[in-house]
Amino acid sequence: MIPIKVVRLVYLNHGGQYRLPPKVEVYTLSFGFWRSISASGPTSYVHRCHIGIKTYAQCFLNGFLHWPGYKDFDCLYSTSVNVITTFDMRDEVFGEMRMPDSCTSCNRFRLDLSVGVCRDMLAIMRYHACNSEDKCCIWVMTEYGGVDSWTRLFSFKFPIARPKAFGFRRNEEILVVADHGPEDNDDRHFMVSVDPTTNYVKRLANFQGSPFSVYLDSYVESLALFSEGTGI
Repeated sequence: MIPIKVVRLVYLNHGGQYRLPPKVEVYTLSFGFWRSISASGPTSYVHRCHIGIKTYAQCFLNGFLHWPGYKDFDCLYSTSVNVITTFDMRDEVFGEMRMPDSCTSCNRFRLDLSVGVCRDMLAIMRYHACNSEDKCCIWVMTEYGGVDSWTRLFSFKFPIARPKAFGFRRNEEILVVADHGPEDNDDRHFMVSVDPTTNYVKRLANFQGSPFSVYLDSYVESLALFSEGTGI
């Protein structure tokens, strides 16, 4: 069993540029303190993705953390190579996975990719905003670790205007935050669930405030107490 851990990556700014590799710290619940790890850090940048808004994306699967990242940034053309940055939670080692060819190259400032878990498989959600249409493609890795097994599962247009997609539900529907109206200064929003096969929209909840305040992740019930480490 992998101990409960939290991973922190800090990219240090030097002369306006963020250095690689980042400083990496791990908090292990059973130890009760942060520690720096000696293993080599990632050679890519874990970056905010643009899925309607700027947000961070990560997922946990098969003992690994996964983030969308980029590397080999070209200052002249503002392009980069997209990768999936991984972290082995047991051995505390970083790695990389290649994305599908259609997701590999992208403008750094339009990193429109997110990672998640769909059908118990590693998934990539690529968001397209062009010609006043909001489209989404979802890829899944049918064999974990097999970069040749990437398969496009869904490709669809969002049935609501100005969506901010966050991730998947267990029933494969996509959780999306949408605006109440077209006014840019309107901070009222609502969360919906979108079926990518039928485009059926189910309204879930209303909330006031910025979509930046919304974060989505999965959880596992546990009897471990945060104040007692692994004690029950």
